[in-house]
Parts: sequence; structure tokens; C-alpha cells
Amino acid sequence: MPRFDHRETDTNSSVSKQSCETAASIARRLSTWSVMLMVLIASVRLMLVSHQEIATFSADDAAYTHIACGGFWGNAYSTYGYSRHPGYPLFMSLCTMLGLPLRIGIELVGLSAAWVCAIGLRRLGVGNALAVAAYSLVALHPHTITLFNRVLPDTLYAPGWLILSIGLAVGAGVTARGSAVRWGLIAGLGGIACATTRSESILVPVLIGLAGMLVAATSLVGRLCNRARPSGDGAGSNRTGTTSVRLLATVLIPLVVTLSATTTLKYINQREQGIFALADIDAQGFKRLYKVLLSISPEQPDPRFPVPADVRHKARLASPTYDRLLTSMESDPNAMHYQGACLRTTGVSGEWGSWTYWAMRQGAWYHGEGGLGRKWSNARELDDFYGQAADELKAAIRRGELDSRFTPVTFLPPDWGPLFRALPASSRSTWRAMTSNSYVRSAHESLSERQTRQFDASALRRTELTRLQTDPDFGPVIFWHSRHMVSMLDRVKTRMARAVAPATAGCVVVVFVGSVALVVINASLTPSRLRHHIAPEVIAASLILLAAASGRFLLIALLDASGIPALLRYTLPASLILPPLAAIVLHELVRTTSLALRRSEGETHRTTIDEPTPRFTSFRS
Repeated sequence: MPRFDHRETDTNSSVSKQSCETAASIARRLSTWSVMLMVLIASVRLMLVSHQEIATFSADDAAYTHIACGGFWGNAYSTYGYSRHPGYPLFMSLCTMLGLPLRIGIELVGLSAAWVCAIGLRRLGVGNALAVAAYSLVALHPHTITLFNRVLPDTLYAPGWLILSIGLAVGAGVTARGSAVRWGLIAGLGGIACATTRSESILVPVLIGLAGMLVAATSLVGRLCNRARPSGDGAGSNRTGTTSVRLLATVLIPLVVTLSATTTLKYINQREQGIFALADIDAQGFKRLYKVLLSISPEQPDPRFPVPADVRHKARLASPTYDRLLTSMESDPNAMHYQGACLRTTGVSGEWGSWTYWAMRQGAWYHGEGGLGRKWSNARELDDFYGQAADELKAAIRRGELDSRFTPVTFLPPDWGPLFRALPASSRSTWRAMTSNSYVRSAHESLSERQTRQFDASALRRTELTRLQTDPDFGPVIFWHSRHMVSMLDRVKTRMARAVAPATAGCVVVVFVGSVALVVINASLTPSRLRHHIAPEVIAASLILLAAASGRFLLIALLDASGIPALLRYTLPASLILPPLAAIVLHELVRTTSLALRRSEGETHRTTIDEPTPRFTSFRS
């Protein structure tokens, strides 16, 4: 008989290990029936919105369409030209270049995010049924049907936040470098969508940093578990290598991709308008002025009014430049419009509330009687004006003419006591927005012909559908666009919207009750059989998704306490995270409960007495 030496045994063991890893990777893919069912659900989604088109709205919607018509940098510097982040207008321009209607383009982005969610859940070991269920809840979420009718950056931010969170969650458990690169790039794409579309881009590096810390904690837990095991089986020797691969997927690649995109856009803005920022409200002069205004101590602190009337009066006496700006704000009808918005929200007249920084920017562009009487050639010139006012106020503070307080956050008043006291009521308001169960077809606002044509041009609107929304009885139409069919589909979407509240509440209950049950059940299992417990990588993935959902929720609740009302479009990113998180917890709960029942019947002892205990190096297949 041939003789096998030690090297041959090692080679065979290595090949066997690679084969097992390949088989496990294949086992964690979506099954054929799952893919077919997901395609069917995507088709249902597109059928439900087949009659809907971008609706014409003023304010933010009209500003984004105007910016997108010029490809962001093609417009002259104007009142709202560079006040928005470039990510969403560039996405609109991309859809126009591809000949893709914006309503279809954003639908494809939303369905892609749902698809990434399902694939990520399978990679995390969740079964096909739960993965498809989570995909369905994301793809058919009624709030996305309502929101995607608007020209708003939130339509891109919400699926981007889901893609970023799922990418980091899966990256926390990969073992192969190829998988790390793939999921790191997926998370990076989500990071770009979030960091370049809305002002709260700080959440992106915070979530990435948290994912890195959880990966490090996972590695530490794995090492502590492996120390208590018998040595000699060779498992766990590549723990350091596995940790570096996971850090590559959760920290290095997403951070590099996101920072590269944002830095490139900032550099282009600096070349075009003289500011190294994504928008001129993020430029240093504007931020310094708003922060120093927040630092001036008010007579009666109220987080709803970050710069109240008494602070404005003190500031105008101390700074001639700010006095000119405030006079322009008080003379501009458009700036005074924000006082009306504050009055409707708070019931207090004469205040701008959390709309102060928009009123500041609006007032700086007013050229009428009492206004500044000039036009700004670029963002640098205007930012220098803001910076001059900030320097004058800081000098007055140093001279002791103004009482000041510590302000660590640029756009949040440091009234921490009132903020936290208002947080419970704001959390309830945020929850009501998150679970809104009404569906109303978006109505068109009356705009000028020029603005309407800009909507048609930048969003590539299907004009016949927009005519159907305003006049369902015009001319002959095919049966699918008849009034009866449109009404029937609207009734279906109305019934779907009624399920938002119970579905969202159900996901939250599954997450928290399931987590408590998992702790109790795992505590009852034999500590020496750690393979029955939840793998640290699965815990890390769950915590990443929990942080993504709860962090977004708390941010909106905090902003609501500071006077920015919680709206459906602000809470949507948190809503989309809950289905995959609930799927992971439910999968682990079923698996662990089954193991506990088997242990109570004595099957666990009979089937595992001679088996070596594997180490935590990868997800279970």
C-alpha cells in the first residue's frame, strides 16, 4: 500500500478545508425559488407604481430640479444654487444622461437595496424564507411609494443607508479577502449615497467606526473562547488574519471609497466656487457664524429657538456685519416666510426657530429695500461675509461684551436639559411619523411654466402620466390607465399603508423580545459547548443594524426636540433597517430554541460527544 507522509496529509486537509468553505458559501446563496419569488415581488412593485410620476412641488423639489438642469456645476451662483449637496442632483443628471425617467431610476435603486438586503441576510446564515420576507417588506414598503413621487434627496439617502448598513453587517463576518473587497465596496457605495445627499453625513463615519470596534470586539471574544478549548486541531490559527480581512471590509474600503467621493466633490466645488465643502451652508464661514450665534447665552433657553430675538438683538449691537445681515433678513419676504413656518410648528411668532440658518442664507441674497444690495459672484465671497460677522462676534465675546456658553455641535443649541426633557415627546412624534399608515396620491402644485418644464427636463417625466394625475378623464387611454384601474391600485396601496404600523411594531417586538429570549436561552446551555451559542460575528452584525436603526431614530427625535419636526422622509432610513434586523434575531431565536429543546431531550449529548468543537472563524452555513 502506498505510504502517505505528513505533507500529503496537510495538503489533503487544506483541500478539504477549502472545499468545505466553498460548500458553505454556496449554501448561503439564495435558492432558485427565492430568486424567482423576489423577481415576482419586484414586478408587483413596478405594477403598483406604474401610474405614478414625479409630482411638481415648490421649495426643495423645485430647487433640486433647477440644480439638476445645470448638472449642478453648470448653474450660476444663486440663492439656492450651491446650498444643496451635489449627490442627488448628480444622480438626477445621470438618469437624464441614460434616458431613464427619474421615477423609474429611483425605483431601481430601491429594489437594488432590497436585493442587497436579501443577499446579505443569506450570507449571515438567515434562511431563504426569512430573507425573502425581509426583501418583501423593504421592496413593498408603502412609505417609499409615497416618497419616491418627490424630488428629494431622502429618496436616495434611505436605500443608501440600508446598503451601507447591510454591507458593514456582512463585512463583520467575512473570512475571504475577495468577499471583503466585494462587501466593502457595497458599503462604500451606500456611504457615498448618504454622505453626499444630506447634511447629517456625520452618521456615515460614525457607523463605520462602530463597525470596526465591533469587529475588534468579535476578535477578542473569539480568542477568549479559543483559549478554553483543547489545542492541537489547528483551528483559530488565522484569527489575526481573519480580523484584518474584516477590518478591510468594514473600515478601510468603505471609508476610503466614501472619503474619496466626498473629497473629490469638495475639490470641484473649491475650483468652481471657492469653497472646500459639499454645500455653501457647510462652508467654514457660515458654520462659524451660526455656531457663535448659538454660543451667545439667551435669557430663556429653548431648544426650539436656537437664535432667539434677544440673542439677535445683542449680536446686531456687537457686529455691524451681522446687523446688515439681520436687517436684510427682516426685510426679505422670502426670509420672513420661515417665521411663518416656525409659527405653524411652535405657535410662537417673531422667531425663525430651526429655520434660522435658511433665513440667514435667504437674507444674504435680498437686494430690495433694506437688503444688502449686492450680488455674490461666488460662494467664497459670501462665506467671507459670514466669516467677518463671526469674527466680530467672537471679538465681542472675548472683550466680555457678550455672555457665551460652550457649543460643541455646530447646528444644535447646547440646551441639553430642555433637549433631553423634550426627548420622550419627540420620540413619540418620531414614532408616529415612522408608522404613518396613510397613503395619498401626491398632488401637483401650481408652478410657473418654466418650473414645470424644468421638472419635465431634469426628471424626464412621462407627461401623459402627469396629465392622468391631474385630469383622469382626458382623451382615450388604454385599460391600464383608465380611472377604474388607477383607483383600484390606489385602494391596494391604501390597504398596504394600513399595515405599516403593525409591521413596524412587530419588527421592534421581535428584535427586543427575541434578544432577551436569546440571552436567557443561551445562558441555560452548557458553557463548554460554545458552538451552540450565537457566533460573535452574528452578534456584531445585529449590533451594526441596531445602531443604524436606533441611531437614525434618535437623531430625528433630537432634531424634533430642537424644533425641526419629524417627518416620514426623515424616519424612512430607520424603517428600512428593521426588517433585516428582525429576520436575523428571529432566525437565531428559532435555531437556539431548537438546540435547547434537543439538549433537554438528551440528543445533544449523543450527537456531539465525539465531535471536535469548532472555533469562531466564520459564519455557520
